[in-house]
Amino acid sequence: MDNGPEFVSKTGAGMGIANEIEFNYIQQGKPTQNAYRRRFNKTYRGGILDALSVLIVLMK
Repeated sequence: MDNGPEFVSKTGAGMGIANEIEFNYIQQGKPTQNAYRRRFNKTYRGGILDALSVLIVLMK
């Protein structure tokens, strides 16, 4: 996980603990450690959006 302020907030940490989610942070100054996760998320999101667009067309 990135070390940006949106990811290291106390609220986010509290939500993680409440939902039994473990956060793993990358080393500061090493953004390439997060590259494969970003690529996976981009590919997955694109696939989901493509599938939804096909469903929307078929439902019309």
